[in-house]
Amino acid sequence: MRDEHGTVVAILNITPETTGRVRLEHRLQEEQSALAMSEERLRLAVDNADLGFWDVDVVNDQLIWPPRTKAMFGISPEIPVTMDDFYNGLHPDDREATTAAYLAAADPIRRALYDVEYRTIGKEDGVVRWVAAKGRGVFDAAGRCLRVTGTVLEISARKHAESVVTRRSS
Repeated sequence: MRDEHGTVVAILNITPETTGRVRLEHRLQEEQSALAMSEERLRLAVDNADLGFWDVDVVNDQLIWPPRTKAMFGISPEIPVTMDDFYNGLHPDDREATTAAYLAAADPIRRALYDVEYRTIGKEDGVVRWVAAKGRGVFDAAGRCLRVTGTVLEISARKHAESVVTRRSS
């Protein structure tokens, strides 16, 4: 500001308040760091348990299997998968019960827990494997099934050991 002679008598400085923004950015950074740590813990737990997961997007007809789950169906990691791969990979003797369990989990009225043990026949290698799978449907507010998600664990060694014990006790 100048007086009547043009001499500067005051300077007006306008500085926006940034404390709130800085605090918010710091909090966001902390939350992102906590999320990354949580994701790392989950990844380690899944890896250490030798656990696979699966996610069926019912609305868009997509199946998501990471490499470990694909391996349980004898499928290479880079190969895309569909629900046909799942159904075709089921052992014929287990297909009906496994399919019924999946449909019950996706049913908006039943909303059953998907909890089954079944055999797979490897698509690329023809190897028969035993797996244990658990999952649940995810439903919207209207009751429509959006997804069915869960975990899968290869249990071939356990099934083999059970078979040996059964044969020995017979």
